[in-house]
Amino acid sequence: MGAQQTAAKRARVRPEVKVVPIETLTGRGSEIHEMVARRAYQIFLGRGCEAGQDHDDWKQAETELTCRIPVGVMEAGDSLIVHAGLAGCGVEQVNVAVEPLRLVIAGHSERIGQNPVPAPVFQIIPLPIKVATTGMEMTLANGMLELKLPRA
Repeated sequence: MGAQQTAAKRARVRPEVKVVPIETLTGRGSEIHEMVARRAYQIFLGRGCEAGQDHDDWKQAETELTCRIPVGVMEAGDSLIVHAGLAGCGVEQVNVAVEPLRLVIAGHSERIGQNPVPAPVFQIIPLPIKVATTGMEMTLANGMLELKLPRA
């Protein structure tokens, strides 16, 4: 297979990444929170309503219903660099929203591993410094999303 064909094939399997206003994602975060809360309550009922394990119930529900992505944040000169691993969840589409002190990454995945049921990806990443909400640079390669956010 030629280099051009390989690049074209790779481009088709890459997730689509869109920068969206934060308001676009807040409703999705609420939906996911409610979904996890309902499942955590089911787990609580399944354990016979035994009190004191609410944190464990919540974590179990989150693990069952959502796909967490590894994220790393580091300062580099006048920018903040964020790396997000998207390959582990088979993310098909990614939406990114930036606020001065937080980054939101959301998407839909085709779960890989023991539970092949599609799962939402929704992570709020607190940022250690204020960043500008415009002027972001973004690259996606080999399942790794890199965002370069300029300081505010």
